[in-house]
Amino acid sequence: MVLVIFRRRRARPVSSLAIGALAVVALVAGPAVQASADEQSISGTIRTPAGAPGSHRYAVEAWSLGQGGPRTAVLLASTEVTLGSGVTGGYTLTGDLGGSSPVVRVVERPADGRVPTVGDEFWKDSGSVAGASTVDLRSGSASGIDLSPSVYAFSSSRVAGTDRYGTSVATTQAFEPGVPVLYIASGAKWADALSAGPAAAVRGGALLLTDPDRLTDAVSAEIRRLAPKKVIVVGSELTVSGPVYQQIRGLVGEITRIGGTDRYDTSRRLVADAFGSDTTSEVFLATGGNFPDALSIAPVAGRTGQPVLLVDGAEDGLDEETREAVASLSPSRAVVLGRTPSISSGIEKQLVSSGVVPATQRIGGASRYETSRLINEAWPSAPLLDTTYLASGEGFADALSGATVAAAQGVSVSLSRPDCVPAATVDSLRRAHIDSVKVLGSELTLSRAAGRVTSCDDGGSTPSPTPVPTSSPVPTATTTPTAAPTPTATPTSTPRPTSTPPTADVPAPMTEWDFSESGAPYYSSAGDLPLSQAGKTQATTTTTPWGSGVTMTGTSFLRVAAQDAGRLTVGATGNAVTVATWVYMTDNSTGFVAGAWNENETNHGRSYGLFYDLGLYGGDERTNFHVSRTGGPTPGYPYSRDYSSSGDTFLRDTWQLHVGTYDGTRAVSYLDGTAVAYPRFVDNQGNTYAKNPYLFPDGLNPTAGDFTVGAVELSSGPGNYAKGAFAKIRVWDSALTAEQVRALYTAESSALR
Repeated sequence: MVLVIFRRRRARPVSSLAIGALAVVALVAGPAVQASADEQSISGTIRTPAGAPGSHRYAVEAWSLGQGGPRTAVLLASTEVTLGSGVTGGYTLTGDLGGSSPVVRVVERPADGRVPTVGDEFWKDSGSVAGASTVDLRSGSASGIDLSPSVYAFSSSRVAGTDRYGTSVATTQAFEPGVPVLYIASGAKWADALSAGPAAAVRGGALLLTDPDRLTDAVSAEIRRLAPKKVIVVGSELTVSGPVYQQIRGLVGEITRIGGTDRYDTSRRLVADAFGSDTTSEVFLATGGNFPDALSIAPVAGRTGQPVLLVDGAEDGLDEETREAVASLSPSRAVVLGRTPSISSGIEKQLVSSGVVPATQRIGGASRYETSRLINEAWPSAPLLDTTYLASGEGFADALSGATVAAAQGVSVSLSRPDCVPAATVDSLRRAHIDSVKVLGSELTLSRAAGRVTSCDDGGSTPSPTPVPTSSPVPTATTTPTAAPTPTATPTSTPRPTSTPPTADVPAPMTEWDFSESGAPYYSSAGDLPLSQAGKTQATTTTTPWGSGVTMTGTSFLRVAAQDAGRLTVGATGNAVTVATWVYMTDNSTGFVAGAWNENETNHGRSYGLFYDLGLYGGDERTNFHVSRTGGPTPGYPYSRDYSSSGDTFLRDTWQLHVGTYDGTRAVSYLDGTAVAYPRFVDNQGNTYAKNPYLFPDGLNPTAGDFTVGAVELSSGPGNYAKGAFAKIRVWDSALTAEQVRALYTAESSALR
């Protein structure tokens, strides 16, 4: 296919629009006809560009913009012309054009679902409706309305700031001052903002992100510029702090907070506040465990005036609170976003069986990118709108504010891989005649190639892994719960070969578990260090993209007792360590992946441990590598602060590589091969340290506790249970370099494609 990058269009507005536009156009096939005395006519020529080989079927259309502009344009007349490359042919539009002053467009409409290779053209010489000239029909006819479309090309511009808050400000500057309402949500956690975006859009308002702990100068200035009549702060004080709320109060007249006990309660409260049964025809249900599906539907929900409600998709059925929330809206349909297991089939069935809605529809693809595309195809923008916002499918912050602006402009958000745009998305954009792309975020978020709409099949960089597992959905253990005490004898097995390095640049791990056994105990690749059952329920073997893995139920974990841990007690012989694991998490709380970490107050055994979603001291929604020298809490604090946190946030229901390294001086947390800096400063023993990397020169505890997988020992018993699946748990007695971690990810992520 031909893809020409950065063909500049003329006169594009800030608020041009998005994907999809096929519903209204009814082509009138056949040759041009002579106008009767009572008809008006428009005639001219079309010239196919020489750079577009083959035969091209065109529709020439006359549209009335009316007072509503492109979003409510009405098709007045259409005719079809087929021309070869470089050929000029004539056309005539006839009909009752109502004495209007229409705009005329030529658009290629290939047969058999093929993608256009020639771009749209409006008379006179404009690539968008914003620059089109109207045709004067006061005399009843007009001739010489000649059209010369060019080879199809995307034009793009970038909406970005120096960080996520700067990008949010850059996005909301599309709004004029005096917005009726401004929603302000945390830029560190995505869950609360997902329902807030459509709520802001239905009220004609904006959504702005803030640092949860401080109001930046840029955000403060944007609040003053927007001059909102009302501000709604989204989430509790754990999401947007009290001091930030008070700073905002000093800038505006009316302010209130909408927050619940958790993300689902907050979502229900936001929906109840903004939507009513008299305006809601359908409700969109999205998982609260991940953001992409809700982000993709947000512009659709906003421009159609419908709510997005978060649900715990892992539940087997509809909970009472969600049932009441949906019932209060009296929708005629519930749209369930994403395939199972994003939202279980039980929830979908009970929506109808309980009488909450008459019907449901599920829309979802094999990946977040396919789901985004399917949503935009199912709810296309108005036919004359030609813009989409492009957002990374692997990060949430840049797209949150962008989704609300897209809704206000009537356009879509399309999710992209960081380095290139999925080929199916590129084709979908072209079929919908979308050629103007607004890229959300800097090149650190979406590369230059992605910003140019480079297809992943047309020379894009190595694509990021498909963000859904290629194996069967992670099962939940159904065995009868049984307690499993710490084993007193070390089982034996036939030794297996030591694991081989994934690339020549990455050393073989000191210890690796591949979970190739049918059940516990699971032996290392050297045939020793068996991980035995130690939880209330059983961890079970499952299939993963790399072969075998282990499923953690949320009440299961595995253990090698301290007296049997041997080389896993890394601090006894050195002060450097790396833990790396592929993680597919499905829970919404703190989880422990693997390490030598025991928090029992009477038997301190902290040394090193890989966690996720540590809610204290800046670790929420991130991968966290915890280190300790003393084995106990950080002196002077009730909980240990000695951990690094990845600068980027993790994804749920998605395979991601979590890695923690410690070289004796600094702990670093990596997510999918990258250690994004996290300059959130946390005071520790009188010193102020950033979270990634985290300065900790003390070294490791030489007398660590048990080595565990999936949970840690607390004073009250096991806790920080993980729920989901792990694959390839590995430990090194050295700190892998950033290049080695990246090489590890690059080599192993190929299994996801």
